[in-house]
Amino acid sequence: MAKRKPSGNNIQTLRSEFKSGSTKLIYLLEGENPDKVRGIVDYLSKMLLGDTGAAFNFHKYDGDQHGIDKPLQQAVTIPMMSNNQLLWIKNADKSVTDQALEEALLNYLEKPEQSTVIIFSANKFDGRKKWVKSAKSAGYFYDLNPPKGIALVSSAISEAKKHGLVLDNELAELLVEMTGEDQIAITTELAKIGLIVDDNGIAKREDILKIILDQRSVDVFSFVNAIGPGKTATGLEIFRKYLAEGRSVYEIAPLLIWKIKQIALVQSLLDEGVSEGEIPGRAGMSPYAAKQSIVAAKSWGLNGVKAALFACNQCEKDLKGSPLGPEIVLERTILSICNPDS
Repeated sequence: MAKRKPSGNNIQTLRSEFKSGSTKLIYLLEGENPDKVRGIVDYLSKMLLGDTGAAFNFHKYDGDQHGIDKPLQQAVTIPMMSNNQLLWIKNADKSVTDQALEEALLNYLEKPEQSTVIIFSANKFDGRKKWVKSAKSAGYFYDLNPPKGIALVSSAISEAKKHGLVLDNELAELLVEMTGEDQIAITTELAKIGLIVDDNGIAKREDILKIILDQRSVDVFSFVNAIGPGKTATGLEIFRKYLAEGRSVYEIAPLLIWKIKQIALVQSLLDEGVSEGEIPGRAGMSPYAAKQSIVAAKSWGLNGVKAALFACNQCEKDLKGSPLGPEIVLERTILSICNPDS
């Protein structure tokens, strides 16, 4: 397995900072997913400039076309009818082409303009460059790429703790290998494993190992499309089809719960006035997953989404502590989702 050293700040760090209302004057965003970067840019634009300020105080540059000198000149100007201005430099790694430009940027990084926020984004920054080292040491660098290798193993161990699981390195490495280094699949799998934690907060290692080795794919998008308000018959039909194929409730339930929570997140973002184009970056979803969640949120309506989220939260509790069998618990959850007004 390829080894990759954790980089410190990542997308989770950034979300925590935004949630607390904290912003920085400089951001170095490294990652190959343009939707994530665009979502961060849009969020900062709305936070700093409001709905109308971007017309005068948002400035976008491309390192393929401009050296760093042009945005640095803009950075020290006074914002127009606002307390702030926001600069976004795409392909920023290509904007620092000689020593003079690097020295100018280093000087700015040492004393950034207090009314200006600059976002530098690139697929990959050259960590040998002085200006990149300076930005990293100041805490401005964020790795937006999904963790890989040893970093993903460490991430899996940390995520497991959220579900009351103690995952050793061997089990974590096996989980990473079995999921093809897919972070979403790892999170889903750990949620499934977390359902076997007993009332004493214990899950046997051999039981964890069995679930990791016994992975089957469930098309969660098709499942969610088949359920929803007024779809009792189709919802129960696909559920029973999965059971007939030998799939476990402890495989199906976490996938359904995870997807319902995604839909609820999208619903809340839509209610806040976030545009559909911003949702993938704001929610940390792929464009496809975001599109599916938007369709479901609009189709189900606010009451339908709330009812589904309540049903899933109850399902999580009942799978751990209800005297009812797991199949009855999940069937009841599907009925609640399909009949939100009952």
